[in-house]
Amino acid sequence: DIDKFKNINDTYGHSTGDEVIKNLANKINNLIRDSDVSARFGGEEFTIILPNTTSENAEKLAQKIRMEIEALSSKINEEIIKFTISIGVAEFNYENDTVIDDALSNADKALYESKTNGRNLVTVFRE
Repeated sequence: DIDKFKNINDTYGHSTGDEVIKNLANKINNLIRDSDVSARFGGEEFTIILPNTTSENAEKLAQKIRMEIEALSSKINEEIIKFTISIGVAEFNYENDTVIDDALSNADKALYESKTNGRNLVTVFRE
């Protein structure tokens, strides 16, 4: 989730916000494996599915993505835009989870924790 995305739209306009979303999507796609799937999940929120990946390795990738975005300076319409993201990580457990929605819900809980604790963070859902 892009931190304070509403401020970007309010300050620079929705077309700039759209470019920020595209820049984030491009950066994510450059950092994930061919077997991984990333998708815009709504608004300024994305999800990445990492098959055959432990939550520890997912956290490492999430931290890498977070740091790359934090360091990114996007020139959009003659403006230099910097932004951060907050990330929630959850593992789909075949024994306990019955549908992918369980893992998405847990990732959302972890994301909310990242936002609550100051943003620009990665939080792993732990039961």
